[in-house]
Amino acid sequence: MDAFGHVNNVSYARYFETARAEYFSSFQLWSSKLDKQTSGPVLIHMDLDYRRQTSYPETLSITVGITKASRRSFSMGCSMWNEQGECVLTASADFMWFDFAAGKPASIPEKFHALAEKEALQSGQNS
Repeated sequence: MDAFGHVNNVSYARYFETARAEYFSSFQLWSSKLDKQTSGPVLIHMDLDYRRQTSYPETLSITVGITKASRRSFSMGCSMWNEQGECVLTASADFMWFDFAAGKPASIPEKFHALAEKEALQSGQNS
């Protein structure tokens, strides 16, 4: 919360991150959250468009999904809605799949790529 009683603008990026983590977890791509991953998505760009003020302790509904997928990267979209059904924020983020051991971009594993393409096609935005 900021000095005016509004939800601080940085909080929305955290909400988006939490929603993305839950979204990825829903696909069960990794055997355990405790396993060290050798590769994974790395955020490379994020846009947040603030639509309405939100005051604490308002509850927000968040939608998130994959909007575009390629062999090494994918994009996600997010929207947040207040209790009155008004859109308070829209966001987009781009990710690159990264090989942590090699320290460089890598191809998205086929299991995730197939899911990402399916999700992007359902959103109607994949190119």
